[in-house]
Amino acid sequence: MASLRRGFLLARSTAVEKLSYFLMDLVHRLGGRREICLLMSRAEIGDHLGLTSETVTRTFTLLQNEKLLRVNGKDVTILDSNGLLLNAQAIFST
Repeated sequence: MASLRRGFLLARSTAVEKLSYFLMDLVHRLGGRREICLLMSRAEIGDHLGLTSETVTRTFTLLQNEKLLRVNGKDVTILDSNGLLLNAQAIFST
């Protein structure tokens, strides 16, 4: 039931909330590692989150400008996990 609710909240969330949730979920799955090599393209991430690849790219740029992460191609370094968690709070609180 919790995953169904989380899916509903994910569908109704903003791009920033969705991408923040996606990244923090990856960090959790990777045992807390802050440096991630994304195996998915921006288009694949967008398909997974219900966003266009352009929106994914713009959102990565926004999060990078807010100093929450650093992006270099497919390599992402989480700089402020608390900030990302705050962005994804509505989704994680299920």
